[in-house]
This record gives sequence, C-alpha cells and structure tokens, in this order.
Amino acid sequence: MCPGRDSNPHALQRSHLKRVRLPISPPRHLIERGWRQPPRISSVGAKVKFRGNFPNVLFLKSPKKKNGPRALLLHMSYIARGMYLRLLILALVLPLSLRAQWTLTCTPDVTQQTDHGRCGATVYYPVPVVSKSTFVSVVQTQGQRMGTIFGVGATLNTYEATDKAGVKQECSFYVKVIDKESPVISCPHDTVLWLDSKNGRVIYDYDEPAASDNCTVSALTRAGGPASGTALGAGIYVISYNARDNSGNMSSYSWRVSVAVKGTKLSDDLIPPLFERYPDIRVHCDAGSRAARLSYPDPTATDNGKPVAVKLVAGLPSGASFPTGVSSVTYMAQDDAGNVAQFTFNVIVVCDDKWMLNCPSDIAMNADKGACGTTVVYATPQVTTAGMVELTLTKGQMSKSFFKVGSTVNTFLAQDRAGTKQECSFNVQVSDIEKPTIECPPDTIIWIEGNDPSVVYNYKEPIARDNCSIAELKLTDGAKSGTAFTQGVHVISWSAKDASGNLATCSFTVTVKRRETVAMPLAVAPLRTSYGDTIRIRSQEVVNDCTVTIFVADDGIEDGDTVSIFVNDEEVIKQQRLRKGRIESYGDMIGLTVKLDPNRANTIVAKAWNVGTIPPNTMEIKVFAGDVLSDRTALRTQKPILRRRFECYPGLTDGMTLNCK
Repeated sequence: MCPGRDSNPHALQRSHLKRVRLPISPPRHLIERGWRQPPRISSVGAKVKFRGNFPNVLFLKSPKKKNGPRALLLHMSYIARGMYLRLLILALVLPLSLRAQWTLTCTPDVTQQTDHGRCGATVYYPVPVVSKSTFVSVVQTQGQRMGTIFGVGATLNTYEATDKAGVKQECSFYVKVIDKESPVISCPHDTVLWLDSKNGRVIYDYDEPAASDNCTVSALTRAGGPASGTALGAGIYVISYNARDNSGNMSSYSWRVSVAVKGTKLSDDLIPPLFERYPDIRVHCDAGSRAARLSYPDPTATDNGKPVAVKLVAGLPSGASFPTGVSSVTYMAQDDAGNVAQFTFNVIVVCDDKWMLNCPSDIAMNADKGACGTTVVYATPQVTTAGMVELTLTKGQMSKSFFKVGSTVNTFLAQDRAGTKQECSFNVQVSDIEKPTIECPPDTIIWIEGNDPSVVYNYKEPIARDNCSIAELKLTDGAKSGTAFTQGVHVISWSAKDASGNLATCSFTVTVKRRETVAMPLAVAPLRTSYGDTIRIRSQEVVNDCTVTIFVADDGIEDGDTVSIFVNDEEVIKQQRLRKGRIESYGDMIGLTVKLDPNRANTIVAKAWNVGTIPPNTMEIKVFAGDVLSDRTALRTQKPILRRRFECYPGLTDGMTLNCK
C-alpha cells in the first residue's frame, strides 16, 4: 500500500483515473493458442501489468443468425499507472466462421461379385476425397479397408475428416458383394440292378448326394425319383436332387437306375427327349407391388417324334407371384428308356430399369525406372444400383496389371438380369520420361606417319540402351568412322533418342599428331655374336612410348623362312619359322613386348637363317604402342605406329633403330 493512498482502489476519486484506449486486436489463432499479450495503450508512458490469469473466453451464438458468427466475451484485469482498471468487453464479434471451407466426398456404392470359390471378394475402392487437403486428416471409423476381403452382403464404410480447428465431416458408402456362384452337387453314377424274376423287386440303397458352395448350402432336396432304401421293380428310374445356397443360386443333378430281369437286354435308346425352348420372360412389377404375377406356357418335349410329359422340378409354377429380380424355373422330361432332359428358363421381374455405370477418371502415370511400363491399380467402375448387375472388362487390362508405355483404353460392360446394358471407358496413359544411356568410345590419340596429310581412323559407334527401345542413334557433330583425320583435335558427338523423344548425348575427342623423325646416320655394325652378319639399318624412328609390342610375320607366301630377332644385341626370338599373320587377331604372328631404353638408340635386327623356297627371306615388322600382346580389344581397334619390311640373307640382315620419348 502506498502512503497517502486509500487502501480501497474502488474508493479512488474519478479525477484520479486517466482514460486510456485499449485497441484490442486478437490474432487469428486466438482460439488455438490463446491471447496472452497485454493490450496496447495509446497514452505514452502508461505502465501496463497483467493481473491474474488469462480470463475465460466464452463463445455465444448470435441470436439473429442461426449460422452466423458468435460473440466473444473477454473479461480482463489490468493496472494502468497504479490504478485498477477492469475492462469488460461484451459481444465482441470476431470474423470467425464455424462453417468448414472444405468438403469430404465418398465414392458411390460399390457392387462386386464374389471371387471364384470364396464367400467374399477382395474389393478396391477409391478413398474419400477432401476438396482442400491442407491440415485435414481422414480416418475410417466403420467398415473395412480397401484391398481386404468383404463378405457377401452390404458393408457400410464410414470415413471422418477433421481439420486443425476441430471441424469434422463424415461420409459413408456401401460395398455390396453379390454371390452368383451356384452350389456343386456330387451324386452317384448311373447304375444297373438285376432281378431274378419279372415280378421280383430289389432294394436300392444309395448315399445321399453331397453339396458344396463357396458360401453356404441352404437346402439340398430330392426333386424326383425314389428315396434310398426303396424296393424297385423292373424299369428305369431317374433320381434328381436340387441344391440352393443362401443367395438363391440353384443347381441340379440326376442319375439313372436301370432295373432289369437277368437274361434280358437293356434298352438301346440313349437319346434323351428334346425340349422346345423359348427365351427368358421379362415382366414389370405389378402396380404398387415389388412382385409380378405371371402365367407362362408349360414347355413341350418330344422323343423320337412323339410328345413326352414334362414335370416342374424347380422354381415357381405358372400363375405364381414372382419376386423382383431373376427366378429360375426348371422342367424335366423322361422317355420310356429312362433318358432325362431338363430345360431351364428365367423369369426376370424389373421394378426400376434406371441405373448408371460410372468409370474412374483417366489415369496418367510414369513408367518404372528401367522398365517400359508400370503396374497400375485402378478403382472398379461403380454401378448406381443395388440390383444384380454383371460387370465385364471387354477391352484393355485388369487392375494391378502391367501396362506398357503408351495409351490403353479400358472398356467395361455392365448388364443386369433384364438384359439392359451400359458401357463406359477410361484411358490409362503410361509415359516414358527416362532418358536413354549412351556410351562413347574413350578419347584417343592417333598419329600421322611420314609426310601424309592425314590418317584414316576407324572408331566404334557409341552403344545406346533404353528402358524401352532406341529409335534413333546418330552422329551430330564431327567426322564419321573411316574418315581421313587431319592434324589437330577433333570432337565427335553422338545422340540417342528413344521412341518417347527422350534424348541423351555423348562426345569424345580424337587428337591427331604427326610423328616426328630424328635424322640419324645410317650405321653398319657387327652383332656381338659369333654369327658375323652384316647389318643394314633401314630406318631410324622416334616413338612416344618406351613400351612397345613387336609382331613379325612373313611378308608374302609362307615358304619356310626362319629368323631370329635381336633387340639391343639380345636375341629375344630364337630361330622361329615365319607365319602369315591374321590382322584381326595376330594369333599366328611372332610377338613380344619390349622395354626400350630412353637414353639410347635401340636397335631391332632380324637375322635370316635361310632364304626359304622363295628367296630372299622377307618379313613385315609391326610395332604397336604399349603392351597389347594379350589385349584383343586393343589389337582390333588400334593401328600400328610403325610398319617396316625387311629383306635378309644368311650373312646380311636388316634392322632399324627406335628412340623413345
């Protein structure tokens, strides 16, 4: 308490209060984070201190507009210049709208038939779509996830979307799985029973037929013929059974029992009666009813040109009230030999023919990396009816198939039991955005020999690959392979383009140099061997590589020439017979790799031991840069840096000198 001040702040005189304006502007995120900052005061120097906890924020619905903005009640306490100021702000209307600015939309009801042999179907349906997906989360609150097995019947699937402000929306749709698979009946086979006398009888015992279904068999009944354990006289008996599942699908099976007196011959008539068939009957519901009363003509049958009595064995009789949908009616005819024929037709009762087939939107995807296509999963077309509608893919590919690059039109046909058809299509476009790969030869150096103006160079074309196919591989800059290259640096560029227009390029350089020669006096020197041959130095050469590979071959027809090769007076090839070498492999030629001494003129001399059958002893010396003796690729692509011809006799031999840099 300050001296000279009343301890009760409410007892202060009105003159002691200083009026201040508090422009309150709550931020937009007031609801989410709270408004904790004190108000700004227009009076300069006024001290503001927040007193107490942040007051409650109350939202009051506007009494005038049902969906209008709500009032905001703020109750705050502040001290300005040591004086107590209580502000009560009522009905502060903020521009807050509780109406969501987004919409949650579910797919229409999905109708699908059961998978074969399964009481359900794996269903893929489009997930709900939020018109503005920012800060909106969607969860499934009821039903089953897509891609799971849905049982026969209708399953309600509900999704709920919530934004950051807590506003929620909900939508639902049904997944309807229809069972159209009929039961399977396992019955005994036709059999023959024999009697001792014409008036005798025999008891026929048989096991009850078994029925199975992808779901559940609701009824298995005997539709005709004697029961098991019945005493049978001479004649032919047809025993038939019907099976029905919970979805109303029905199947029938029958077998024949022939009872004859021993010593007699069974009937040779094996042809069953012939029914005069007519198409299914389609009718509309009776007024105010979901069924139709129908009188239909009994089918007729003949056997060997004679009429045969017919019998209704399954379905509703003529004059009955048929329910909405498809009802099967089956008649049976039996001739005197016991041959049985059946005729089944459908009664289709339609109350509303209006339904719609909706295909998904066109799909655009990129091919998988390294593949010329991709696996595409699309939603099953939707039928806006809960009736029995059969959906068939008539063109294109099924969902989860591998779609190649390009456009694939998928067409579906829907047909109800009344014969009404609808068709829809959508396109799957798979694009190839992957560029080809192209590999150019490495940069290389080639040499011009002597006074030639250029040198012919053959290089390998680049290798191009693509996830689909290469449509074009072409030279875009530089010289072709096999062209005469002049001295200098040549840049050669190639491009590869695939069928989708994706382009890749590569380039390499061919550096052409002129080989320098060093003038050296011709030398005649004896070998430091006991052979005493005279040497003629044919040429003096300069090479840029001190490691060279030398090949020696017969220069003409193989005639038994035998030579030795000396490098710097060392015999490196001893008395070998010359062969005619193959240029592509040098497999039959004499070859060796030599390390030259950079500090001297290295001598390469060939000594002749004979002149063969065709004098003189002639040979070709080929010198390659580097060690290429075991490198087949280099031998096919590189050219010799030197090529010389020697003529030798016993006592007189040729040679050359090599200086290396």
